[in-house]
Amino acid sequence: MKQTLIASGDACAPVFNTMTSERWKKIKKILEEAVETAPESRFAFIEKSCNGDEDLRREVEDLLEFETEDALEQSAFSIVVENSKSIIGKQIGRYKIIGELGAGGMGAVYLAERADGEFEQKVAVKLIKNGISSDTILRRFLNERQILASLEHPNIAHLIDGGTTDEGLPFLVMEYVEGTPIGDYADANNLNLEQRLDLFREVCAAVSFAHQKLIIHRDLKPSNILITKDGKTKLLDFGIAKLLKTENGNETRTQAFAFTPEYASPEQIRGENLSTATDIYSLGVVLYELLTGSRPFRFDGKNIGEIISTATQAEPTKPSEAKSEPPAVAGGFSDLSEPPAVAGGLSRNTKIIANKVQPPTTAGGSDLAQLRGDLDNIILKALKKESSRRYLSVEQFSEDIRRHLKGLPVTARQDTWRYRAEKFTRRNPLVVGAISLAFLILIGGILATAYQARKANIEREKAERRFNDVRALANSFMFEINEEITKSPIKARELLVQRAIEYLDKLASESDGNTELESELAAAYEKIGDVQAQLFNPALGKSSEALTSHQKSLEIRERLFSAVPNDVNRGLDVVKSRLFVGDILSMSGRLGEARETYQNTVEFCRRLLAIDEKNTQIRLNLARSYGRLGQSILRSGSLSDTLANYEESLKIYQMLAEENPSEVKFGRSVGYIFSYIGYVKIEMNQPTEAVKYFSDALKIEEKWHNPESRQSQNDMANANLWLGVAHSENSDWEKSSVYLQKALEIQRQLFETDKNNFGEQNALADCYLEIGRDNIRAQKPDAAIGNLTKAIENYEAVWQNDSRNFSAQRQIAFTQINLGNAFRQKNDLQKASEIYAKSLETIKKLTETDTNNTEWQQDFALIHLKLGEIAVSRNDKLNALKHLEAAKPIFEKLTTQSPDHAKRRTDLENVRSLLEKLS
Repeated sequence: MKQTLIASGDACAPVFNTMTSERWKKIKKILEEAVETAPESRFAFIEKSCNGDEDLRREVEDLLEFETEDALEQSAFSIVVENSKSIIGKQIGRYKIIGELGAGGMGAVYLAERADGEFEQKVAVKLIKNGISSDTILRRFLNERQILASLEHPNIAHLIDGGTTDEGLPFLVMEYVEGTPIGDYADANNLNLEQRLDLFREVCAAVSFAHQKLIIHRDLKPSNILITKDGKTKLLDFGIAKLLKTENGNETRTQAFAFTPEYASPEQIRGENLSTATDIYSLGVVLYELLTGSRPFRFDGKNIGEIISTATQAEPTKPSEAKSEPPAVAGGFSDLSEPPAVAGGLSRNTKIIANKVQPPTTAGGSDLAQLRGDLDNIILKALKKESSRRYLSVEQFSEDIRRHLKGLPVTARQDTWRYRAEKFTRRNPLVVGAISLAFLILIGGILATAYQARKANIEREKAERRFNDVRALANSFMFEINEEITKSPIKARELLVQRAIEYLDKLASESDGNTELESELAAAYEKIGDVQAQLFNPALGKSSEALTSHQKSLEIRERLFSAVPNDVNRGLDVVKSRLFVGDILSMSGRLGEARETYQNTVEFCRRLLAIDEKNTQIRLNLARSYGRLGQSILRSGSLSDTLANYEESLKIYQMLAEENPSEVKFGRSVGYIFSYIGYVKIEMNQPTEAVKYFSDALKIEEKWHNPESRQSQNDMANANLWLGVAHSENSDWEKSSVYLQKALEIQRQLFETDKNNFGEQNALADCYLEIGRDNIRAQKPDAAIGNLTKAIENYEAVWQNDSRNFSAQRQIAFTQINLGNAFRQKNDLQKASEIYAKSLETIKKLTETDTNNTEWQQDFALIHLKLGEIAVSRNDKLNALKHLEAAKPIFEKLTTQSPDHAKRRTDLENVRSLLEKLS
């Protein structure tokens, strides 16, 4: 629902003091001093200050006449403009009036364009009349001018010009904003949850800026927050905004119902002193509505008493449990809850048009359950009845949202038993006092006092230790880590991780059953592990350290869940940590442990699903667990078992995608599973089927592709890479070359932008490896040698950074096998033998660390087969028998484990055939 609104509102006033004209500076200075001068001496003061300049004196006197007691509670710019239609076509200052934007019982605003020809510019011009006689309203006029004169911010509609007409009528020239209210914009553009939160944080930035200038808006609502065509946020209508401190030092109060009740704070509705916490409450309502499509409270048909009672006593429903609501009907106080067609507070009697209220879904139609947990707590903290219990600042509110988006602990927490007990005590002081007195008589005051003193001493000692720990951490940040940043960002990150772990370990030793602290510790350990090992982020590549960090997180989360076994959110935290642990185990080559971890995670998710079978997050994590389990089986077991798990995962993802057609992650996950199944089809020697699955995966990636996202770029490279591999396996080298080169181009660009990112370097090596293998299939050994050599160089760089990264070591050995194949194509058997021997040495070392890793066993047998083949071609029967007999039992075992693995079966047949020839 698009609206054309203007930057207006009473406080938008006075660009008089932002004018570039030197003349206005004189007017401003004289006017401000004249207001402070006694009425009987004022005109003599003006006469002297103007020093014979009659035009200057007349302009100052015109402005002084702009005052009235009757308009005390009205905007300084809300007085009716007489004969408003007659002004169309006239020029005011440098601007020609071309139409009326809005008018009411209290004033008018016009659309105008620049008339001096310097450049094209549309503006909003606000006109008021003179003839007013009150010192108070003139001071209010000047205060409001002071407010918006200081609000120069990209997300706040600004003032451009101002002055007086030839008739002495004051006017303002304001930015003309054409845009859509924030909620309508989010719905029209199908913004997901993360995008809505990012948009809301822009609003927070604008409000925070106003607060820094000691200004509170006091009427924040969706209609005052417009999003322009280019997606820029604009905060409008400071019509009832006020400075936090008035001239006599008192905090500002709300006058009458100069606000929108459904977005107003309890203290605002009660007419009490206001602070920045008032805007924080209103922002909480805006965010509630932006994410759920409904508001915490509705005031349709309620009288003033009912509104006050609801706003100050009723507790809002959790956003994750919000219910749909019908559109508001204009009338009564509900009129005040919706925006007029033109923002600016021209008339509080202007008829209100109700906004469309969205259905009870979030982020483009997703399940409201996504809000459960942090977002529930964040919004409800902003909506606390007591202003002191809300966020201390808008920055803190916005920062909690940022932390949630980053997966970090947030400051908002659910109400504790202690708080509920305190509230009960305040409501029932006599009852609680009587019970407490009886209790003290029974157990003795001395014992209680001694216990409390001992407890206080323990807590004080803990606080001192924690203070010292934090001080040491802060010193490390300021000096040790800061110095390393200038030398080596990677070294600085290593140092940062080291210091953070030291601090967290000390904190963990004193958590003493504090569930909130333990929850934060688990999240912190998870983040540390993520930094240490995440593949496609600038990670440190420390897989063993990462495993330790994630295991610490998992241990804490399992303990917390066991205390409340029906808490789904705690259970989901456990799943998250288990998947991380499984990923690190898999990357480290510990496939048996990884497979067991994933299998346990699948079973755990099924348990959670029994508690809440419709929960989207549980189903999503079950799909992820099936996919990971399939991957672990693929590397160490039956292809049919792998396929069965992939198909279970695909079934869930497709269901979620159907339920949430605008949700990116579900659609893309379907594409991921298509690619996994495509790989299995390659291993089953079904390349035509593989091409079909990989083609579907690429189509999905292209549908959801975001070129600004590094992860999306990585996914695009991967989709092209594997479709190229499938075409290569299908002997369609013309198509394979196109897709493989596109993948290489994307991955090379990503690595060039971050050469310290070992995940990107690993992915770049993968591209060179697959291009080299494609060259071999196409009988281009020279090209293959060049590409495979580049792959080895990049894999070695990754491995040297993290000697425990067994996956990189295995890739080196596997690439060497292919490099040996390329030299065999050139009939350079000596070089091929040397390279196979190097590969065999690497694989031997790996198998010593894990004798059950079937992937490494396969490579070990394959190298023996290659060396045996070369020995046969040289008529070296002794060496041929040695290598072939070493390969045979391994291939027999692997084929038994996975009879549908076509390539292993072919390798076994080759071994048997050669042995028969030798016999």
